[in-house]
Amino acid sequence: MNISILLIVVIGAYLIGSISFARVIAKLVNPAADLDQARTHVSDTGEAGTVSGIGASTASMVLGKKYGGIVSLLDMLKAFIPIIILRIAFSDQPYYLVFSIFAIIGHNYPIYYRFKGGRGLSPMLGSLLAIDPLGMIIAMLAGTLLAILINQPHVSLILWFPMLTIWSWLVKDDRITAIYTI
Repeated sequence: MNISILLIVVIGAYLIGSISFARVIAKLVNPAADLDQARTHVSDTGEAGTVSGIGASTASMVLGKKYGGIVSLLDMLKAFIPIIILRIAFSDQPYYLVFSIFAIIGHNYPIYYRFKGGRGLSPMLGSLLAIDPLGMIIAMLAGTLLAILINQPHVSLILWFPMLTIWSWLVKDDRITAIYTI
């Protein structure tokens, strides 16, 4: 791996990941909206708590599902597109995995917003779809099916990642991606 290229990938990924589409869309749609003060209500107790991250979920609560979906898509694309470009430009090097890691770190701890970001799910999903689209689809289906079979549908997301690790390691024999998914 070329150190200069690696450094450019790390810095570029972090800065691109730091773009908070939740905040950008909120400023465009409703400049008065304050995503940092978003509150969520717990249905069992009726108590309200402050949301822990500023991302697609927060945008959905404050701006509506349509804008939450747009934010999620943009957050996925900020990882997906550069990873595809890196996979094509440097097919023999795992720069795309480095980009993915630092884009997610940038999303979670954005320099532009005093390190208060989202939780990283959308850029993570965008990364995984660019890294192994077939594996991600199979892992999503297998994780969801397993969650339904054990009557715990809310854990399907948690099950996707071990399924992708198993897919990468055993089916594709791609240990680098398997380690990345862990």
